[in-house]
Amino acid sequence: MAAAIAKLAVLVLVLMDAMAIDRHALERSVANSVNTLNERKGRRSNRVHTNIPDHPRPVSPLKPTTGWALHAWSEASPEDSVVDEQVIIVDLFDTDTTLIEEYKRHQHIVICSFSAGTAEDDREDVISNRHAWQAIAAGGSSDNQWLNIYELEQLQALMKPRIQLAKRKGCQGIEPDNTDCFNSIKECLVKGTRDEREDAQMNYLVWLAGYVHSQGMLIGLKNSGPLVNTLVHLFDFAIEEQCREWLECKGYMPFFYQDKPVFGIEYTSLKKGACVEASDTHHIQMKYCNGNPSDGTCKHSPIKNCWTTSTWNVTGLGVAKELVQRDALKKQKRLGALKNASKIHGTTGPPKKGGQEHTAKYRIVLAMTMQASICVVGGALLCLVHRYFEDKDKTNAPFYWEKILGAGDSNTKGKKEDGGAYFWKKPKSSLKTV
Repeated sequence: MAAAIAKLAVLVLVLMDAMAIDRHALERSVANSVNTLNERKGRRSNRVHTNIPDHPRPVSPLKPTTGWALHAWSEASPEDSVVDEQVIIVDLFDTDTTLIEEYKRHQHIVICSFSAGTAEDDREDVISNRHAWQAIAAGGSSDNQWLNIYELEQLQALMKPRIQLAKRKGCQGIEPDNTDCFNSIKECLVKGTRDEREDAQMNYLVWLAGYVHSQGMLIGLKNSGPLVNTLVHLFDFAIEEQCREWLECKGYMPFFYQDKPVFGIEYTSLKKGACVEASDTHHIQMKYCNGNPSDGTCKHSPIKNCWTTSTWNVTGLGVAKELVQRDALKKQKRLGALKNASKIHGTTGPPKKGGQEHTAKYRIVLAMTMQASICVVGGALLCLVHRYFEDKDKTNAPFYWEKILGAGDSNTKGKKEDGGAYFWKKPKSSLKTV
């Protein structure tokens, strides 16, 4: 930012000579702006400690394609299916240890959710020690008040028992909810500038990540899009609600770049285009329901997935079965096309050297080799685009094959002798002699 301001200043100074503007006054103004930015950067780096803690950190089996089921806060009906989904998010207090162990026996990863930023009035630990929670209340509804993010020591004292409870129950990960006080200025009534609120929130989240990891569990960053770039290296996954509504989906891309999943949900119905964008552009494992965006629930409606299906092996690597089957089918078609091309005139032996038959086979094999090279070099995306246009070419198949095999030559067209003329016979995908 400072370098950009300096470059802009150079351009402005060139114009100022002809405009008789006070050059020295502008130079002082630019210098003050650069100094202010550097001072702010220095102050924030001193206040916020985002280094990875020294204690051992659990290895995460989660990948960007990992499927998930939501059983925590959605209020969906029927309950979100856990079939073929590796991760299950459950409520820490409402889910008993027996059910958690049952999920784990079936190779699911259980993430336990609790509020790390509000005092939920009906939770057992709040009821038993209400004074401690009320002491750091910072606005919000009477039954779910925000907690003051500046009171780090008090927050630590209240959250350590919850994290330890999750460990005793056998949770493999934590989803700390309501960690966006800094961004909820109309509800979470804490003082300070935007930068100061962000710094306080990040200090709290850094502590949460370190303490959860020290207990041998994974942790996710929820609904804190503006902090992703700073904190992505400390968290194992992300959870976001309504990022499409708030135009924040792109902000979670750093998790994908670090091979970590982003679990998302929208409380309105999504069309196919929106699902494709979530999956292919923003790499979010998106769910949606016809619910209530204002209170963040599915309002007893069913939850649907934007991804088709997901499964995993024992190591937790996500695999899209449909893509695997589609790829296998394409390989079979390519192999069949190559065999058909080699059986010109129905012969099974090697073709003659020279002549139109040998040239035609050579050109076909060369075309397929070039196609394979494009797929390898350009990657999966280029391969799909190439195949799309190849499929479209097949609608004009006679012209396509005449051009490759030289069948359009007026001297040989329609004749069987001298190599014959070959056409793509519709609708079958095979080469035939005329």
